Amino acid sequence: MGIWNGTTFSPSLNGSQVNAVQCQVARPIPTTFLRLLGMTSLAGSAQAIAVANPPLNPPTPCIFPMALSGCAFTNAGAFNSLGCGAAATFISSSGQTPGTNAGTNTAAWANLCGTSTPSAPQTQAAINGAAAGTCSPGCATPQTGNTIGTNNGMQQSVFNLLETTFVQQFNASGTHQVTDSTGNVIYNGPGWKVPVPVIQTSCPPGPINGAHQIISWTEMVITQVYNRNNGCAVNNPADSNSWQICPQPLNPAGPSNPDPNLRAVFGRYNCSFVPSPPSTIPGPRSALATRLRLVR
Repeated sequence: MGIWNGTTFSPSLNGSQVNAVQCQVARPIPTTFLRLLGMTSLAGSAQAIAVANPPLNPPTPCIFPMALSGCAFTNAGAFNSLGCGAAATFISSSGQTPGTNAGTNTAAWANLCGTSTPSAPQTQAAINGAAAGTCSPGCATPQTGNTIGTNNGMQQSVFNLLETTFVQQFNASGTHQVTDSTGNVIYNGPGWKVPVPVIQTSCPPGPINGAHQIISWTEMVITQVYNRNNGCAVNNPADSNSWQICPQPLNPAGPSNPDPNLRAVFGRYNCSFVPSPPSTIPGPRSALATRLRLVR
């Protein structure tokens, strides 16, 4: 038993984290012509991994209503971990934010209840649910393969709520460490860690709107929220992607005034790339002994 993150299997006996079982078999295979050379058999082996929904452990929050483009996690049509640690920026106005290394089109608001464009009240309810841990956006959690609606629009009332909620979650958070696909630490600091759907988009993505299919799930550490004249919501120099545009006096080296037209959410993809959303009901486990055995 162990933990499957979409690309690798790590053996583990932690009952609150294991989400997969790996089976391996090896046996000798009799040879025919090779017997003439004294080789009567060859070793053959195979393995398979079965994955169950990972458990949702308190205080891990509920699904956050933001969908991330799957481009960072795909290569030649196959899923991979190359997106681990990538900067994610959802900017509600068009264009590239000066001084950042992530553009407008890496994420969008998500309708967790259907394929229509998410309204401001729907998104607000889902944000409140994610913060409170109630997991009750008014519908069942969408699954991989489902199609959900997205919206790359302004929704000023949503940003006002998100700013307030994010500050509370940020101040209450510990330190989160995010690594890239090679294990290098690219973010080490506070933030709001939330599970989010990964959706199929064109690559590189254009403005994300309309209905998109969920291809998998990951965790995102929200590191900063920028809300027009309020500027950056928190003091977080650990996030190099947003800190340089945080205005004075928060960042003495930043711009003199906040950008009145900018609404943005900054974060980092975590490496927890899983095929199904977190579940409050863990899948069945046969044993958590210190010595694991496969029994026919």
